[in-house]
Amino acid sequence: MLSLRSLARPLMACDIGNGQSASFWFDNWSEFGALIDYIGEEGPSRLGIPTVALVADVANAYGWRLPSCRTRCPSIQSFRNYLLSKAPPNNERGADCFTWGPQDNRRSFFSSKRTWEIMRPSASRLPWTKVVWFSSSVPKHSFTFWISHLDRLPVKARLLNWGMSIDANCTLCSQHVETRDHLLLHCEFSEQIWHLLLHRLGFPPLIFNDWNTLITWLLTRSGSSRTLNRIAAQAIVYNIWKERNNRVHNSASSPPLTIFRHIDRTIRDILLARRHNKRCRDLLSKWFAYS
Repeated sequence: MLSLRSLARPLMACDIGNGQSASFWFDNWSEFGALIDYIGEEGPSRLGIPTVALVADVANAYGWRLPSCRTRCPSIQSFRNYLLSKAPPNNERGADCFTWGPQDNRRSFFSSKRTWEIMRPSASRLPWTKVVWFSSSVPKHSFTFWISHLDRLPVKARLLNWGMSIDANCTLCSQHVETRDHLLLHCEFSEQIWHLLLHRLGFPPLIFNDWNTLITWLLTRSGSSRTLNRIAAQAIVYNIWKERNNRVHNSASSPPLTIFRHIDRTIRDILLARRHNKRCRDLLSKWFAYS
């Protein structure tokens, strides 16, 4: 298994002083980078220089111990010519100096965190992530909402695309093809639950045209607390999907009002558990305001 240091090898550079700290084969002390990468795995045997050799081991009082000029290996020839242009290591030049980081921003110390950030730069945060992952969310609700946002729920439309021979009609209404947007937003069964939920949040009945419309609504600061809106939206998506799966896998069903009552109890429990959280302190009273 590769270590972080070996993965970060291109980010390490060494200015040779006495050559007693730098690895001849594995450190970036020449313009060719790590010689084990430039010359290849057979380099140590072809040059007669052990893999454990330091740069100082490849020089003596008379200069560099150069590879044969008769070699037919282009990389070895290039490296030999490079050595001829460089002074060998010498104790009078002091210790070797290692630096880490990209060429234009090197530092004198190694940081695993910084190296990881350079090797795997983070993408800028997308606005929708605020709706999925927030401090007061319920992990299982957030996960289902995230999969829904990516349109990766195994709804019947997707199962058909995978080649499965199934009835494509919605599990909840049997009237339309079961897509994510239909199942979670437009199905008559789901719309009834959304209308009950929106009333409790102080909003008139709304029909979200598509999933992006829902995300945009959750990103706006209107009506009741935005945090409460997000907690409630995630709870309804989770429970509609759970009801769909209960019907498919357990042949058990519940009417919309029963589902909403369960969502109501769930949201109360969430807010009670987070009542000391600054962002949730007044949310329970807001949830009861339109009951």
